[in-house]
Amino acid sequence: GWASPAPVTPTDYATHTPLDHRRRWGQFFTPEPIARWMADWALQAGPRTLLDPAAGTGTLIGACLSHPRFDPTTRIVAYEADPHIADALQRNLDHWRASQVEVRLRDFLLDRDESRYDAIICNPPYIRHRQLADRRELYRAFATRWRIRLSAFSNSYVLFALAIAGRLSARGRAAILTPSDYLNANFGAPLREALLREQLIDGIVLFD
Repeated sequence: GWASPAPVTPTDYATHTPLDHRRRWGQFFTPEPIARWMADWALQAGPRTLLDPAAGTGTLIGACLSHPRFDPTTRIVAYEADPHIADALQRNLDHWRASQVEVRLRDFLLDRDESRYDAIICNPPYIRHRQLADRRELYRAFATRWRIRLSAFSNSYVLFALAIAGRLSARGRAAILTPSDYLNANFGAPLREALLREQLIDGIVLFD
């Protein structure tokens, strides 16, 4: 747990969490300006449901909660697989009095709930292919679902992008922050193919 009742910032979390733990869980944090920009995009259609599949300390959820367009009756679901960072997430949700957020302490990629959401906002964990748990089963399931042949070098965020695309409602929109290497690397070809075939890309923004 956390001794202070104040919110747990990503800097606080990184200071009190060993680097090897953060690397093992693929934890990289979203800068506040980008979080606000992502929230603005995700909330434009007035969603009734919102999902963060890898909530971390809750930066993206916090950006949504504080956005002037946010409807407090919106149902929010947050997944987090790491119990340590989930403690920080719960501390922040309590501080924000965000009682409408349902926290699910499990791996989004392994979850069998197929509920769809009007808005999804996510900075997926960056876990290299060799460290992915159940990776062969995951690759097989996503390849079947999307009619693609996934590369054995696909990192976790490739799977998250596909899983997110499959959980959007008919009017849904998603803001996803990932590395850009999939745009040129061979392992990113199946993801590009699936997203383009289903006409799911509205825009790609590249940050320096």
